[in-house]
Amino acid sequence: MVAPAENSLDPRADTWAKFFRQQPAYMGQFAEISRQYPFLRCLVVDIRDVQKWGKAGLDFADDIITNPEGVIADIRSAIRNHNLVSSAGRKSPVNIETLNIYFQGHVKTTPMRELRYENVLTYVALKGVVTRVTEVRPKLEEAVFRCPRGHFTKRKQTGGVMAVPVECGTDGCGKRILDLVPQRSTFVNQQMIRIRENVETLKPGQQPQTLDVVVRDDLCDRLMVNDHATLYGILQSSQRVAKGTKTNVFDFHLDLMSAVTDVRGFEEVSISDEEVKQIESLACTNALEKIVRSIAPSVFGNAEIKEAIALQLFGGITKENSDSTQTRGWINILLVGDPGTGKTGLIRAAVALAPRGRFATLAGSSSSAAGLIGTVRQDDFTDAWVLEPGSLVFADESIHGVDEINKAEGEIRSAFYEQMEDGKITITKAAARAMRARTAILGGANPKHERFDYYAGDLEDQIGMAPAFLSRFDLIFMVEDRPEQSRDQAIAQHIANKHRLGELRMAGKIGDALESDLKQVEPEVPADLLKKWIAHAKRTITPVLTHDAMDVITSYYVQTRGMAGPNKPVPVTARADEAVIRIAEALARLRLSESITKGDAEKAVRIFHECFKRVATDPKTGNLDAGMVGDGQPKTKTDIMGAVKHIISKDKDDHPRGTPRQYLMDRLSEEGFKDADRAVLVIEKMLRSGELMEPRDGYLRLT
Repeated sequence: MVAPAENSLDPRADTWAKFFRQQPAYMGQFAEISRQYPFLRCLVVDIRDVQKWGKAGLDFADDIITNPEGVIADIRSAIRNHNLVSSAGRKSPVNIETLNIYFQGHVKTTPMRELRYENVLTYVALKGVVTRVTEVRPKLEEAVFRCPRGHFTKRKQTGGVMAVPVECGTDGCGKRILDLVPQRSTFVNQQMIRIRENVETLKPGQQPQTLDVVVRDDLCDRLMVNDHATLYGILQSSQRVAKGTKTNVFDFHLDLMSAVTDVRGFEEVSISDEEVKQIESLACTNALEKIVRSIAPSVFGNAEIKEAIALQLFGGITKENSDSTQTRGWINILLVGDPGTGKTGLIRAAVALAPRGRFATLAGSSSSAAGLIGTVRQDDFTDAWVLEPGSLVFADESIHGVDEINKAEGEIRSAFYEQMEDGKITITKAAARAMRARTAILGGANPKHERFDYYAGDLEDQIGMAPAFLSRFDLIFMVEDRPEQSRDQAIAQHIANKHRLGELRMAGKIGDALESDLKQVEPEVPADLLKKWIAHAKRTITPVLTHDAMDVITSYYVQTRGMAGPNKPVPVTARADEAVIRIAEALARLRLSESITKGDAEKAVRIFHECFKRVATDPKTGNLDAGMVGDGQPKTKTDIMGAVKHIISKDKDDHPRGTPRQYLMDRLSEEGFKDADRAVLVIEKMLRSGELMEPRDGYLRLT
């Protein structure tokens, strides 16, 4: 350690002063504090700078880690003794005790579940996810009390309850009635947050641990709910109180000194250089096919759906526009169809592969609005309003599987509208709170009557989902269970083979299995490596459209729109164009390509069009109709509704007590609407929506 000046009363403070004077950056901080105090009271010391300062620096860096509070006292002494902060030109001098001394730059992190009593009062670094954030409120640091005779008594405040002196501190006074004087007391802004372990770092069966963090003064309001961050600070302990009684158990909390937020997601997935080379080798040829064969191999077939899930896992690029708006890059997919077709298995497989993926089902009462969306409630300790996010927020920049999504109602459905398009969730309780939720939705839905009947009505009628909801899905797949002997034979063999291999594995005889049998149910790319492939692509690859790719996508949109006519519906809307671009971005990303090629665009057009035409083709007319999947309403329905209103309105004088149903059906047939079943469905829908009323059985009237 550098030898202190001779006869120095505080050698450690002198050495710290010497360190600061040799570092222009710190002298600049002192100058700013001198100029802006009390609005700026924060000195940030980077441990890496200290470590570079010779032998004394290494010793001081060790002291910061093992005895940070002692080092803070030494630094305050250095500032005071050597006048590093100037009070020149001020009416009142700078109070050195109110300066906040923060450390940053300690790179070694400690897992939350490994914190022990030995870590108390040491400087630690913790990685976690912010799950709760309270409001910022002033906290009393040093209270000043006044007695009836005008004497003042100071008392430091350390606990959660205000400490009041028993009597006046002035000798000979003895007055016991003391009043707080806020104007002379010292307050500091304080905020409480709670962090939780990253789920990806846990072993199977482990529950994530949480830790409360005290945020003061300059550091308030820097962290938001769902931020993935590394937090640096001093670990403290406080005695637990149960029903007003102090127990012998203590809880940890962190006094925050600095925080580094992960700018990109998936930083918690550790990837070695060797694994990066392996991923790059896999991405060179047939990347999409390899990934498709690695998604839920235990679920037979469904190659097109697995292809779409692969694209969803990698996702497109979310863009921040110059007008402060956002264009989403995540791809939303809906699987609709008969039970027993493997929808839930596919959803769970996708969630398992996605870093930070989440799964929920809306069947029964297994998922609540608070668990899915989040809630605002009063904190147990501070009484402040805190925001507790739901699983949609925790899956930010990942995938959230939602089974039975057609059962979403009320608050949950409203949240989906905003989240699926804008990537955020706003909770309007105790003032509006917005949370980031740039989450791709992989939804599963069953038809109203359990089994799907393509010709019984439109998709909206089949599953009971509002058009505005359906329109937010980029790809919708109809999963039908139709008997077909050759396919049924293949499914039965696949299931039997899957069970046999499972039995051999449990019996320790997997070596007896044939290689051809193993290929059917084993992923081509191991799940751990595929997850790292996804994480590596999403945090390093930002592909850009080439002009050839732009021409392909533009040409598809213009040509498809050109199919519209006076008596034909609108085939596609601008939503389709954006969906194709997102798919093309995902295709380039999974190949680890920085450019979206013409081939990517052509494949994206094929994937989208094949999916779209199956759900958006009107079975009665054979025309593509964007209204079939929620971009409005199918043109045939709109025409029938217009005709119903026209007929009832025109003939109301002839039928003052209501238009007979049979008369209305006959008139519709005369005007060219020969499909009686569809006309009945439209009339029933108009009755449910309130556009029509039935004053007596068999008679209709406009409302």
